Amino acid sequence: MTSAGKTIVVDAHCHLGRTARREWKAEHLIRIMDTYGIDHAIIFPSSNFDENDFSKSNDLIAEAVKEHPDKLTGFARINPHKGERAVQELIRSKEKLGLKGVKLHPTMEVYPANSRIVHPIMKTATQLRMPVIFHSGTPPYALPSQIADVAIRFPRIPVVMAHMGKSLETEAIASAKRASNVILETSGASSRIGLIESAVKTLGAERLIFGSDWPCCHPAPEKLKIEVLELSRDEKAAILGKNIMRILSKTE
Repeated sequence: MTSAGKTIVVDAHCHLGRTARREWKAEHLIRIMDTYGIDHAIIFPSSNFDENDFSKSNDLIAEAVKEHPDKLTGFARINPHKGERAVQELIRSKEKLGLKGVKLHPTMEVYPANSRIVHPIMKTATQLRMPVIFHSGTPPYALPSQIADVAIRFPRIPVVMAHMGKSLETEAIASAKRASNVILETSGASSRIGLIESAVKTLGAERLIFGSDWPCCHPAPEKLKIEVLELSRDEKAAILGKNIMRILSKTE
């Protein structure tokens, strides 16, 4: 998306909350965004092993969005192991908290991404029109092929493959080709020359979105990774913001 010639930049992968190092708050992220030219960010809870249903963390995400509505959009973190409680937390996150999407982390919660355990979450997300972002690139639970399996089974919602499969980028591109609703997100993906261009050539620029994985990674080099690509201005604008804004526009 552009405005008066300016490319709108949306970071589609940011965490708030406590990590092993410190507590990360919205103010920290906003300061980084303002410094490095990020207009908007999607936020969801960090991994918190003290609270494995994420209800309190989802509340904090909603509070951050309420305080910074022009800067932040919230996604819920959901643990499928919680069964019906997880489904109800997802419904609450959309209907009570106003969160727009779902983050699933098969590695942290220890389940194969294509396990039946995720089906109730995916079914509910489809009903609520909430895109789902999966952590990817960490064997054996978060393989790109597993995420494509889920996307094929639930074709009516966007399924974002975070990190573009990391070192499994070739599998990520091939898996996204299998499932037309898979979107590749670039945080932590290899900066090997030609990799992202190859994904664009294979899938189209509309199938990729920019993310940083803040605070695990800094947005500045992740953004630069897109800006230096041998792509057209329109293709870069699509990846940096237009594509995710289009996805979010369909969540109402």
